[in-house]
Amino acid sequence: WTAEGTPQPGTWEILQVLEAVLAVNPDHPLALHLYIHAVEASPEPGRADAHHQLGLALDKTGAGAEAEGAFREAIRLDPRLAGARFALGNLLARQRRFAEAMDAYHAALAIDPAHFQARANLGNCLLVTGRFQEAIAAYEQALQARPDDAAVRRNLEIARESAR
Repeated sequence: WTAEGTPQPGTWEILQVLEAVLAVNPDHPLALHLYIHAVEASPEPGRADAHHQLGLALDKTGAGAEAEGAFREAIRLDPRLAGARFALGNLLARQRRFAEAMDAYHAALAIDPAHFQARANLGNCLLVTGRFQEAIAAYEQALQARPDDAAVRRNLEIARESAR
């Protein structure tokens, strides 16, 4: 990137290659490293997907605060980006910020009601916060999409047992 914030020749191609590598191998250490530097060097790439991918890369390296900022920037640039809301929810849930995580999952589901993992993870947050009936409902909805999902079935049974 130039000092004025314009991409050097080949920048977009480099980002496309890195995104393609990360799509195949999301844990590729060199691709993660290069992607972080390629996107953070930009004053404002203006690409919500780039910020989403940056957040995923930062999250994998353990840079939670920076990942959260990248996810929030992706959402600011494209409020309809369900994947960034889902990823933010996952980050917040791992940080035990369950109320915020549930808000992120609800927002992802408002955009993409068929997002199975957002529904299942919402159920997980509801379960760990003692909201058993709501967890049961979330798991049952998730199982409508994937009736054979063993983890969701197991968590549904835990929620049912806990609700008694």
